[in-house]
Amino acid sequence: MLGYINMRTQVGILLFAFFISSMGAAKVQVANLNYKSEVGLHKSKLYNPGGKNLPGVLILPEWWGLNKDMEGKGEFLASQGYVVLVADLYGGGQTAESPDSASALLKMIDGKKARQSFMAALLQLKKVQNVDSNKIAVIGYGFGGGLATDMARRKVPVRAFVNFFGAVAPPEAKKKTSIQRPYLWIKGEHDAYIDKKMEESLQKEMAAFKSLLQIETYKNTFHSFTNPMATAIGKRYHFPIDYSSSSTKKSWALLKTFLSKNLK
Repeated sequence: MLGYINMRTQVGILLFAFFISSMGAAKVQVANLNYKSEVGLHKSKLYNPGGKNLPGVLILPEWWGLNKDMEGKGEFLASQGYVVLVADLYGGGQTAESPDSASALLKMIDGKKARQSFMAALLQLKKVQNVDSNKIAVIGYGFGGGLATDMARRKVPVRAFVNFFGAVAPPEAKKKTSIQRPYLWIKGEHDAYIDKKMEESLQKEMAAFKSLLQIETYKNTFHSFTNPMATAIGKRYHFPIDYSSSSTKKSWALLKTFLSKNLK
């Protein structure tokens, strides 16, 4: 069984190996960004490569919270020329290391609070001086991907949405809503939390805007496949998640193309 220190060390090693290929990219300034909402005090992270009128990206973490994995993803995207805010959705900078603790955190934040957290983070990103507030995309992972989908249906004024392996619940029956912005859904073939009906439902929902929908499914890939510690966590807690280096590389290439097309 891995200890917490060893897990953090392994994450650091994996992220270093991942980022080393990006040497020579823009130097990124990292800052803690604290602000309040109806949920409480948020302790988010801001990654800024410097420059003027840059596109912005709001990252919504998996149910683990704003951990080292999410920080690494924020820094990498910023090195590509985006101002990135990685949101502390739970408030207080709370994170989880086990499915039970993550589930407990998730129970503390219902749909209304999650949306409040989202809007507070989006406002903070738009207020950053060198961000072009008309060029913002939202990227969500797992729980964050589901929240991104919810906000896309509510027609939040951002350019595009990306959902990494987040389950897509059907829209509320009483509300005739549909996603009307570029929407990229990246998932694994063997994701235990996503089924074919979700994909069919989303395609039906966006039928009138099908040119804006892009779905990418990677073979032999499971839930949380972009998280370098997913395999270790999955084995420890008998949880159906697994890291895939090859699918992660493919998804980053796809993401870069999608963001470039819709933000630059």
